[in-house]
Amino acid sequence: MRSPVIAILTVVVVVAGGAGAGASASPTRQAWYTATSKGHFGIVLGTSASGRRMVAGAPGTGGHTHPVPGIIVLCPTPAGGSGPIELQIGFPGAALKPIRHRYRFSRSYTAAKATLINFGTHISTPVTGVAVKVAGVVTWSRRITGTVSVTTPGCPLTSSTYNAKLWRPQPA
Repeated sequence: MRSPVIAILTVVVVVAGGAGAGASASPTRQAWYTATSKGHFGIVLGTSASGRRMVAGAPGTGGHTHPVPGIIVLCPTPAGGSGPIELQIGFPGAALKPIRHRYRFSRSYTAAKATLINFGTHISTPVTGVAVKVAGVVTWSRRITGTVSVTTPGCPLTSSTYNAKLWRPQPA
């Protein structure tokens, strides 16, 4: 016959071991993650102080000491165009949910305000009705991987993958 002390210790060890096995990869709190796809797009994501939410950002809000959450798409330059054209889109934020031992988010939205910038002519044009889909998974505390797609006339981005790494400011 087993002693009650051994039975209790066995239960404690099993419960403690089970809790560790279900741990999720958590994002770094109040951090910025950046990814670029040369010649196609760039994405910046930020986490909240709690680390359980992706924070919002608006295009054209410069002057920060850190990146601003959002998406930049390099648009095709028309024949005879005067320079590169990019579409800057804000990000409304999203909740991070623990699913299958990893924090994930998914957000589909229509950007109320985006900006189309022609660097050859230095002209900025507001754009409305840009459809955006962004999804991501915190693969470990310093990396978020996922997909992004943008639908708008003249500057589409088909579903593309990104691998955003933790952004660290460079020393001056």
